[in-house]
Amino acid sequence: VTATGSRAAQDGGAVVVRAGTAFIVNSTLIGNQAGSRGGGLAVLGGSATVVHATFAGNAAAKGGAVFNAARLQLANSILADSRAPEDCVSLRPLEAATTHNLVEMGRGCGTPRYAADPALGTLGSYNGPTPTIPLEGGSPAINVAETIAMVASDLTGMARPQGGAYDIGAFEFGSEGSLRAPANVQIVQN
Repeated sequence: VTATGSRAAQDGGAVVVRAGTAFIVNSTLIGNQAGSRGGGLAVLGGSATVVHATFAGNAAAKGGAVFNAARLQLANSILADSRAPEDCVSLRPLEAATTHNLVEMGRGCGTPRYAADPALGTLGSYNGPTPTIPLEGGSPAINVAETIAMVASDLTGMARPQGGAYDIGAFEFGSEGSLRAPANVQIVQN
């Protein structure tokens, strides 16, 4: 799933969790905005599990990508390039299974595998019909994710891994020749 251009007056520009359980797997959340907390995702109650997701260019006063006040597990995900002081803000400790993330700037979001620029490309349809953001060559997110058997392919349908190990985020970096952005694909914003 790709969510782009969504807006919320208060919390959760793209997704807000107030109760129950949410799973965000192989997803790209880009350019979403919340007036208060969680430009991409706000977890205010219940729980959320985020696996192999890419959050980029989201905006909020607190937690440009993610804001957590409940139960949150992050695995193999990128939170970066937010238009906010931090990409991730958590008021509670993250779940123990949180691992192998790239978080450019965070507060209370555990210790990421990397706190660096993820070297992301531009939103487009690469290797499939669903728009996503590719990793560029040299990205610190390539070949460093934890192997999660339930996620055998990326958002585009490309098998994981393409190199020595899984990549962090929704996109699995393959050979440069495998990238193609069809001219007939249109990206629709809400």
